[in-house]
Amino acid sequence: GAVGSGLFGMLGGGGFTDPDAESARAADFLAATGTTTVPDMVLLVEAAAGVDDPAVAAAGRDLTAAVAAEPGVERAVSYWSAAGGDGPALRSTDGRFALVLIDLADADAADADDRAAAIADRYTGTRGPLAVREGGAHAIDTAIGEQLESDLLRAEAIAVPATLVLLLIVFGGLVASALPVVVAAI
Repeated sequence: GAVGSGLFGMLGGGGFTDPDAESARAADFLAATGTTTVPDMVLLVEAAAGVDDPAVAAAGRDLTAAVAAEPGVERAVSYWSAAGGDGPALRSTDGRFALVLIDLADADAADADDRAAAIADRYTGTRGPLAVREGGAHAIDTAIGEQLESDLLRAEAIAVPATLVLLLIVFGGLVASALPVVVAAI
């Protein structure tokens, strides 16, 4: 401990984002368009023919318009709908991927997760020349919740039997070891 105690003063703070990364370019785009918040949802659109292919571009514009027309969607912007020269920030450097950024109206409302889930269910998957996947805050929150639930079930499946065995060893009898479990269940 004492040997490394001066190390923290020598370490400087730095960023974790590569300024040339696609995510950094998307963040710059959001700042340039006046968006000060992270989008509630992100749809990642993949197109084997490339996002600039005319059929893909038409499908991308249709997707963006359909999402924007959903009840509870405040705004949807994509590579195909961005005004001016801002669109390239929402396109991958290899031209195979593009983003659709979605802001939900009243995203803090109790039904926001249900609205986001409905949008994800309706628009993800294969849609003509597009392969659409969900990302963003809603997808992350959902994945974390599902993982936590799974981990808690696994932990309980291990901890409860182990506790019962330990109680049996400590109390030396089945009735005495079951008493703390019964009291805890009440």
